[in-house]
Amino acid sequence: MKVIIVIDRLYELDGSSVTIGGIQTYLTALSELVFSHFGTKPTIFQKANQDFKIETRSFLVVGVGGAASIRDVYKRIKNSYSPGSILLIWGSDQHSVRQRLYPSISIQHGIGFDVEAVESRARRTLIRVGLKPFYKFLQRYNARRLVRRSKNIVCVDYNFLNWIRTYGEHDNRSFTVIPNFCDNLDQTLPARQRQSVVIARRFVRRRGIELAVNVARTLLPEFPRLSFIFAGSGPDQWMIESLRDSYPNQVEITRFSPTESLDFHKLHRIALIPSLGSEGTSLSLLEAMSVGCVPVATNVGGMTNIIADGFNGFLVPPNSESIAEALRPLLVDDSLIERVAIAAQETSRYAFSKNRWEDKWKSVLDGVMSNWG
Repeated sequence: MKVIIVIDRLYELDGSSVTIGGIQTYLTALSELVFSHFGTKPTIFQKANQDFKIETRSFLVVGVGGAASIRDVYKRIKNSYSPGSILLIWGSDQHSVRQRLYPSISIQHGIGFDVEAVESRARRTLIRVGLKPFYKFLQRYNARRLVRRSKNIVCVDYNFLNWIRTYGEHDNRSFTVIPNFCDNLDQTLPARQRQSVVIARRFVRRRGIELAVNVARTLLPEFPRLSFIFAGSGPDQWMIESLRDSYPNQVEITRFSPTESLDFHKLHRIALIPSLGSEGTSLSLLEAMSVGCVPVATNVGGMTNIIADGFNGFLVPPNSESIAEALRPLLVDDSLIERVAIAAQETSRYAFSKNRWEDKWKSVLDGVMSNWG
């Protein structure tokens, strides 16, 4: 049986380059796992401007030209493969179709509706006219509708599973929690020369960039040797640039590729993950922990499945005052830094290793295929 993975896009719509994001990184690793486990290359179908095919060492990417939706991509698959001849993996439940021709697995990447998500004019209008409760109802309804599209669901955190249980949705479906992973084989704790806080994420509101900037404005005058390093890009970069104008020697804006993440985090003592919501088991959090970078994270989403507050990191409410209060002791107590750094790295090594992630996925893949047969 062949394995087909469907996603909105792994490559740009013209096939020119790989897109960057947590889901893209996840599906690349999953494709490599499928190839090594079954000895056959999975095919990743995505939307595209024109048809294209790109073959790598471990998977084939097929761009479906003119596809306006995932349903159009699915039509191409349905016209190409006979019923029961493939295992279909929806790379995200957000990009899936209800179907019964093929055995399928849907990946649920965490609750994305705990923040407003008001990018469109229609959504902003609903809230402005006092219909926020109705809008929140629609968000919850849509999440339940999406998860019904497959009988086999892999969740990246327990937060979503516990929420969906309150609706009884788990009764007739197979839910498996497989948290995200970090692949770090080097378990030494690197020496760090800088008193620095790193924020590595997309510069958008829901990722807490405004919170981080406010925290920096509070702490930088108190700690002249402290620096804040913002790694990423996005529409809220202007906030960081304004902060850098005020503290040119203590604020830095940079970028790195996904393959450079571990080496980048090794340079810094503290990782701040200040999300307002829409988080699964955060990849940037796990990468920081794996190299002994002490995490301070907001208590949202799947991050609460990773950190035991005060042991392997710190969990705080998503507001600048709480974040600043959690950071202050770390800036003056080296013994606290060392103790938490060791626990963070051990947590990553044993609970969130890539080997553990692979073993769980192999079990799910084998189970779905044997039950279908």
